[in-house]
Amino acid sequence: MRVLGPGEDEKAATKPVRFMTWVNDADFTSGFYFSDIRSSQVDLEFIVESSEPVWLRDLAAYAHPDATYREFERGLVVANPSPRPYTFDLERLFPGKRFRRLKATANQDTKTNDGSAVAGRLTLEPKDALFLIREQTVKQ
Repeated sequence: MRVLGPGEDEKAATKPVRFMTWVNDADFTSGFYFSDIRSSQVDLEFIVESSEPVWLRDLAAYAHPDATYREFERGLVVANPSPRPYTFDLERLFPGKRFRRLKATANQDTKTNDGSAVAGRLTLEPKDALFLIREQTVKQ
């Protein structure tokens, strides 16, 4: 059963989604990405399969795609788990650093991993990720 407000139709309603995470006696962080929120409000329900007490220390919600990046000593990984394209501004995120794509071999994705330089804005398609190599800057 679904209850819709006046003037709302089925297309405007957010479909129910269920996520699961493990719980134990140590602090940990869980994150969930809800990609198709259509209504102006939603209800979050927490169900715990135990009689033990559970403490939520912090809860935050963001109206933004869950695009993420992680810089490593010699490179960068960017990921877009959302159902829409997402653009990373590499110059703003990593000022003064330069990156290039991996160079694929014949049995790999040679179109994506062509070894070319990546600068400025980088758009990833939905549910895609990219590994980049950091270019070493020459000090003068």
